[in-house]
Amino acid sequence: MKRIALIGNPNCGKTSIFNLLTGLNQKVGNYPGVTVDKKTGTYKSDKGEKYLLIDLPGTYSLNPISEDEVVVNRFLLDPESDLYPDYAIYVCDASNLERNLILASQVADLGIPILFVLNMSDLLEENEIGKSVMRIQHLFSDSEVVVMSLLKGTGVKELKLAIEREHLPIQDSFFKSDAEHSTYRTFRLQKSKDRVNPELNKKELADLNHRLARIREVFKDRKKIDLSFTHKLDAILTHKVLGYLSMMIIFFVMFQSVFWLASYPMDWIDSGFAWLTEKTAEALPPGFFNDFITGGILAGIGGVVIFLPQIMILFGFITILEDSGYMSRVSFLMDSLLSRVGLGGKSVVPIVSGFACAIPAIMAARNIENERKRLITIFITPFMSCSARLPVYVFLVAFIVPDEIVGGIFHLQGLFMFGLYMLGLIIALIIAFVLQFLIKNSSNNLFVLEMPIYRVPRWRNALVSMYSKGKTFVFEAGKIILAISVLLWVLTTYGPADRMDRIEKAHAAQLEMNPNNEDLKNLVQSEKLQSSYAGIIGKFIEPVIEPLGFDWKIGIAVITSFAAREVFVATVSTIYGNGDDVEKISELQNRLQTEINPKTGKTVLNKANAASLLVFFVFALQCMSTIAIVKRETNGWKWPMIQLGFMTIFAYLTSFITYQLLA
Repeated sequence: MKRIALIGNPNCGKTSIFNLLTGLNQKVGNYPGVTVDKKTGTYKSDKGEKYLLIDLPGTYSLNPISEDEVVVNRFLLDPESDLYPDYAIYVCDASNLERNLILASQVADLGIPILFVLNMSDLLEENEIGKSVMRIQHLFSDSEVVVMSLLKGTGVKELKLAIEREHLPIQDSFFKSDAEHSTYRTFRLQKSKDRVNPELNKKELADLNHRLARIREVFKDRKKIDLSFTHKLDAILTHKVLGYLSMMIIFFVMFQSVFWLASYPMDWIDSGFAWLTEKTAEALPPGFFNDFITGGILAGIGGVVIFLPQIMILFGFITILEDSGYMSRVSFLMDSLLSRVGLGGKSVVPIVSGFACAIPAIMAARNIENERKRLITIFITPFMSCSARLPVYVFLVAFIVPDEIVGGIFHLQGLFMFGLYMLGLIIALIIAFVLQFLIKNSSNNLFVLEMPIYRVPRWRNALVSMYSKGKTFVFEAGKIILAISVLLWVLTTYGPADRMDRIEKAHAAQLEMNPNNEDLKNLVQSEKLQSSYAGIIGKFIEPVIEPLGFDWKIGIAVITSFAAREVFVATVSTIYGNGDDVEKISELQNRLQTEINPKTGKTVLNKANAASLLVFFVFALQCMSTIAIVKRETNGWKWPMIQLGFMTIFAYLTSFITYQLLA
């Protein structure tokens, strides 16, 4: 089976082509000794032939600075590797060919045959496309060039046909003599081991300048792409005042839409689960199995699925912002601000991605060359309110802010939600500022950022992202939720036999006389819940959480939410719906707003302890998976344990202060 490496600069469409060819036939691992993903996949042609595709990390040259670049450099210098490619598919961004071809020239000097893909060809005029192809062939010995546009879906068939051909020419325009080639390979190996050697850096820079000069000579008469529209937009969106204002407006609209657009499907899902639970309870005979299905499984799953529309809308917005080219402008705008707190422009991508999920966000920090900035970024990223916290926020905000519209357009709950997201961000920046004085700086790299032209977002990409992220949210969280829901159902239903027997005997006569008395049933259920295993655990930890305004029931939900934040609502639903039909979310909220805590004389959830809970969830470490990914990205337990300890203590203290001030 032939091995094909996909190589190219960042954001050139390389990974999209990899996904297009391999589909779901992919494997993700790690390169030895580093945390960079190793993505391989199998492409099967129409003739039945199989090809192994290796998606290498995007890089601008073989001058290794980041971990990704080190991986690419070492991979291409190891002919003995089992994955060493027979040839490479080199993906070029048609809007910036001069910069894209520097890396191609280095790959050609290593003796690797190249099949060029000229992507984003829709940006070029028809006659300029042909000229660009001829220029590439002039530089690289009449290499085959496939013209593609992922946006328009053209060139896919031509690429597949090119892959199936038997031979590719070796590009020798940049290729040295055998002796020079050996020296070049030795130099590349030396450079991959010593990234900070001034002499090697000087030699590398001279080599890159030589390559760039030669490429520019060939492209000197190239017709420039019209960038007037991009420049006009940048005059506003990267302005030192209007740029920040625009950014705030864009993100504000995004969070408002999470509430407004999602409200309708949320109501449908809420009603649908209520109907499903009712029909299930009617269809099954009363008893253990009925309670298990309605009170355990449906309660947990329903408590998460209802928030799916909000998760999908959030991911859709993020994809659109990335596709349009605006996310790079956000990075540019924030670099000067972030550099003052020990971060940099490249920290924006992990930070913004953290609003969706901390796990891929922390992995995105790999592209930050400066080790101190990378560690600080990883440390503060979990302070961003991820999508898993969204169900908790939506559930608790209703206890603090009324569901009202002010000024005809502003949703009060949406404004409050925006404030929660900003609170996490502001505290994260303050912590980053302190950390820059505590973490040793081992490098001092300049901030280099590509500013792509503005493009119409690929709406199909946004829809695919919404679907895939929503599917992942449901099925990945569903495994945890189902297990926890069943466990909670057992813990809330069963307890020490002698205690449960005493409760049943104490009320047996009354129940026999009044079998339909709901108040009596609720009393019995409440007493059983307090005597259950869940009640015993909750009461054991209650002295620790009482200063935060939490009772033992809320305490159980807080503990289970460390497995996954979205489990909180499912846990509350299970605890308060145990043994009965599962209530709608709104009905559950009403119950918690009216049910009295006998210890405090106040409602179970009120403004004070709901605000305390919200603050706790804003600052507490997101989930166990985050701890695992931080351990992986920092190659040890030191940083994840420091992070867990700090965030837990910080969340407890701020929650305590919030409750004491409002109670």
